[in-house]
Amino acid sequence: KVATKTIQGKVTDNNKNPIAYASIIIKGTKRGVVADAKGLFSIKAPQGAVLMISAVGYQTTAITVSEKTELNVKMND
Repeated sequence: KVATKTIQGKVTDNNKNPIAYASIIIKGTKRGVVADAKGLFSIKAPQGAVLMISAVGYQTTAITVSEKTELNVKMND
């Protein structure tokens, strides 16, 4: 069993503005969270898992969980 860890992050656009209520889902599962109004999120995921971050009006972004526990996600519109 792969150990999961809590990853905290922030979803922003190219101008560093937070993207409210972006959806963060672990690829291949139904598990996910929604960022808050400030673009902040916290999710438990194993290292190597792929997080799919999506929001209306932005390209879906895929990020592989590494040893880092903090993620800053920049999305392109």
